[in-house]
Amino acid sequence: MSKHSRVYVANYKRFITFLVVLIALSVLVVGLTLYTISRNSLEGDFTEAMIEDGMVYTLEKDFYLTLSGDILTRYYYNGEAEWSKQVYAEGLNLASSARLVAIHDNKSLQALTADGEYLYSTDVVGTINRVICGSNVIAVFSEIVEESGEKENMMYFYNTSGSLIDSINFNPQYILDFGFIGTDDSLWVLTTDPTNVVPVSRIITYKPGVSMTGLTSLYSELVESVFFSGDYMYVATTTHLFKYNLFGQQLSSIVIYDWQIKSQCPNASDVYFAAVPRAQNSDDFYSNARILTDTTSSKVNLPKNVEALLMHNDLLYLFGQDTIYIYSAEGEYQRQYKVNSPVSFITCASGDQVLVKRDDQYYFLLLP
Repeated sequence: MSKHSRVYVANYKRFITFLVVLIALSVLVVGLTLYTISRNSLEGDFTEAMIEDGMVYTLEKDFYLTLSGDILTRYYYNGEAEWSKQVYAEGLNLASSARLVAIHDNKSLQALTADGEYLYSTDVVGTINRVICGSNVIAVFSEIVEESGEKENMMYFYNTSGSLIDSINFNPQYILDFGFIGTDDSLWVLTTDPTNVVPVSRIITYKPGVSMTGLTSLYSELVESVFFSGDYMYVATTTHLFKYNLFGQQLSSIVIYDWQIKSQCPNASDVYFAAVPRAQNSDDFYSNARILTDTTSSKVNLPKNVEALLMHNDLLYLFGQDTIYIYSAEGEYQRQYKVNSPVSFITCASGDQVLVKRDDQYYFLLLP
C-alpha cells in the first residue's frame, strides 16, 4: 500500500471514530435533556390510590389497607389488590403494623395478621379511644367512667393469641399520646398530671408484660409531640425542643417559643424538624418557617401559596398548590416542579412516596 493510501485510511478511521463519539455525545445530551424535561414534570409520578373520602385506611412500608363498610382490603402501592376480607360490622376503626391488623369499635377488638389471617376477637373493659399495633402486641387505650363520674385511663396489651398480657392504670394521669418504639414492642406513653400545681408532662417507656423501662418528667412544660430516632428521644413542648437519651438524661435543648413543629426527618447523622409560627396556623398559607436540629435553627422565607411542609431525606418540600418547591436542610432553595392542577399534601406513605389529593382524587406521589 502506498504512503498516500495509508494516510487516507488513517484519516478515514479517525473520521469514523470522531463520528461515533459525536453520535454518542448527541444521544447522551438528548437523553439528559429528555430526562430533565420529564423530571420538571411530575405527571408520570402520580399513582392512583384506592382511597376515597370518608374511607378508613392505614399506610405501611410495603402495603396499605382500606376499610370500606365491612370490607377490609390490602393493596400494593401500584394499586393491585392482594386480598380482601369481610369483617363483622360496619363503622369500624383500623390500626396496623407490618405484621398485625386491628379493627375495633368503642367496645370490641378484632385482630388479624397483615396477611389477612384471622386471629381473635375480644371485648375490652371501658370505652376504646385508640388502638395501635406492634410486631407481636396490640395496645389499647381505654377510658373507664366510674359511678362518681371520675375517669380512669387504662392501657391493655394483647398478644397474638388474644391473651391479655398486661394492663396499666394511669389514674390520676391522662394519656395524651402513645406509640411503639422500633420493632421490639417497647412502648412510650405521654401523660399529663392535672393534680399538680404546675403542669407536669411525663413520658413513660414500657416493655409490656415485663416492666417500666424509663420515666422522663417535664415540669412547667406542655408537651405537644414526641419523636424517637435511634438512641435518642426528641420532645417538642410549647416553648422548647429537648433531646434526651433513652435513659431520660437531657442532652440539649433549643428555644422554639411561638413556633410549632409540623414535620421531622430522622437520619443517621442528624434529625431535622420543620416548624412554622403558631400565628400562621389560622392562615390559608405559610409565609416563613424554621428548619431545626436539637442545637440549630435556620429561618426560611417561603414562596407564595405554601399550604404544607415536609422534611424528607434531608430536604424541605413545600407544597404550594400547583408548584412543589425543594429546599436544602440549611434552608437554601434547590429547585421546583410544576403540576397540572393543585396538589394537597396529606401524609407520608412508603419510601419516597407521599399521599396527596388533587381533582378530588387520592394519589401516591413519588417525590423528586
